[in-house]
Amino acid sequence: MTRLVRRQGWVAGLLVLFVVLLVITRLIQPGYGSGDFGSLVRAVLPYAFAVAAQTIVVIAGGIDLSVGAMMALTSVTAASMMDGASEEYALFVVPFVLAMGLVLGAVNGMLIVVTRVPDIVVTLATLFVLQ
Repeated sequence: MTRLVRRQGWVAGLLVLFVVLLVITRLIQPGYGSGDFGSLVRAVLPYAFAVAAQTIVVIAGGIDLSVGAMMALTSVTAASMMDGASEEYALFVVPFVLAMGLVLGAVNGMLIVVTRVPDIVVTLATLFVLQ
């Protein structure tokens, strides 16, 4: 047990720091609570998906620099398509934007495999193209 605490003690320290910050925030701003935490989770969710995807790429030994540009392009596309549209139109927009992200990622992968150019170069070029 002591070996585990020695090797992973920093995790406990981070959790304690997180709890202390939550308590201090609650004391300073009494309105802070579960509703605010829920909106924070919803706001962070797209980034969590991007981090999960990037984790797989990094574990495989690569790096993808174009993730942010792809997120921006798909977000702007979805927002412009939904501007003034009804909520039912989202049933078309969401699959379209997901397919768009899938195609952009597949193009990145194909360029890396077919041209044998290092992934950092291809994704950097894709980043500039998508901007």
